[in-house]
Amino acid sequence: MNTKTLLRGALLCLCVETVFSTYHPKKTWATENMNQIYAGITNHDVNSGIPIIYSKMGGMNTSVPMMFNPDLLFKPDFKHDKEGAERWVKEHYKRWTDSLTLANEKVINELKNPADPKNYNINETLKQTGGDIYRLPDETNEEKMIIKKYENDLENIDRILRLKEGKTLNKMYVYKDMKLETFNETPESYFKDPSNSNKLNIEKIKELKEQFEYGISSDYLIGNLSERVGGNNGLLKWRIEIPAGTNSGHLDEDRLLFNMNTGLEIKDVKIINQQGREYIRIEAKLVPAGEIDAKIYKEELNLQASWNSKLNIDLSKRFFSLHLNDRYASSITKGVDHFIQTLWDQVPQEVIKKVIENMSEVGGRIIFTDTDLSYIKDVIYPDNQTTDNVDFFKDTKALYNPFNRTIIYNGISPTENEDAEGAKKKVVGMDVGTFIHEFGHAVDYYYGIEDRFKPPIAISETDTFKEIFQREGNSLTEYGGEDSGEFFAEAFRMMFSSDLKEREKVVTKAPNTVGFIKELLGINLYPNMFAN
Repeated sequence: MNTKTLLRGALLCLCVETVFSTYHPKKTWATENMNQIYAGITNHDVNSGIPIIYSKMGGMNTSVPMMFNPDLLFKPDFKHDKEGAERWVKEHYKRWTDSLTLANEKVINELKNPADPKNYNINETLKQTGGDIYRLPDETNEEKMIIKKYENDLENIDRILRLKEGKTLNKMYVYKDMKLETFNETPESYFKDPSNSNKLNIEKIKELKEQFEYGISSDYLIGNLSERVGGNNGLLKWRIEIPAGTNSGHLDEDRLLFNMNTGLEIKDVKIINQQGREYIRIEAKLVPAGEIDAKIYKEELNLQASWNSKLNIDLSKRFFSLHLNDRYASSITKGVDHFIQTLWDQVPQEVIKKVIENMSEVGGRIIFTDTDLSYIKDVIYPDNQTTDNVDFFKDTKALYNPFNRTIIYNGISPTENEDAEGAKKKVVGMDVGTFIHEFGHAVDYYYGIEDRFKPPIAISETDTFKEIFQREGNSLTEYGGEDSGEFFAEAFRMMFSSDLKEREKVVTKAPNTVGFIKELLGINLYPNMFAN
């Protein structure tokens, strides 16, 4: 189980607010019927094959060529016509390309092909940090210089994309291939038919469709005007509607560039077949990020109101936060209510209420995110952001921070769990067992020792529980054997698991631990807790 509990260390706070640039489409005149307008006066030059518009000059029999209009080559959807797409792009974005300075061209090339991708990668860094470069470590002069370079490059790219020559005049579609690991860290095998690697599991695709309604592209969106048929660039085949008036730029061939931090509204998810192999088609529309942020905020308010009512606590208290900045955001908003309801059904409700109220006293929260936890300030609080922190918390699934009494849970990243038989399995997405484990840490500290002049001390750090850990610490899971705190959280998780085998194992293998926690919680109030 990839979770971590904060220990004592260098403790200062990084308090940098997230900065977003928001895409705002503007309405412009459309030219969808340009072909009809010019149909009667268009010929084709025999040498170039490019359409030229001719005009009859008054009083003369001579035809004089007018300026070429690239929109005559335009198609709202070039589909598989890569050659046609490249011809149109070359003509349509000529003025945009000609207006670029050497500095502009340099940053565009850096975005396309990073010179040192391991140490400086614009799009990868934006994705990792949820679109906020100020979450990067900034302790050393070198780190400060890197952030400054990102800052300058992002400002430069944003200026380039605001050039009026790059604004789209019509609604059009772009295509993008994507690997599942990039999308939501799911292995391709999860969606494939086990009996045929070229086919997809219909039930798994239905599950994806139910969860996938919207998302956010925190990095710069790059798409092709024509689709690359088949291939091994990922199971996901995006087809994205780009509204008229969208800021854009041209990278190369028929590849276009669009703003970072833009919203994606999902229209459909279905199976398509290309070259004898099945892929996942995602039909989406580019929308202002504010529209997606509003949907996420509404879900957060609904969740909060529901739980304040359940817990019978002050309706003004807010202890849920949804920090979502990636393409699969809706999978978390749609799953979180059921997720928390499972906690409510499995853990004594009075215990939940006590712990939540204790967290709320200092502004503690339960945060659900799709950003790597190493870049979430509530994770590292009260420490400053450092390279060591990034390395330590990277790929962590969930964490309880006793210093701010906050649970942070990544609903996208995978984790590895150990079942009652000791078998390990990779779990993708929302895993309630991991969450109950972290809630167990919160319980551990709630019953521990609070001293405002000292770091919090968990009940699992007391001599009484450490003696129990010495006897039973290796009896449950490998992860639980790491230390007394992880053992307490694992025992708590198994005691309140929906899996009867796990409940039986913890009662049988760690009876003293179960007795300790039952007495701590007043578990005798719940005689059916371990019933089938």
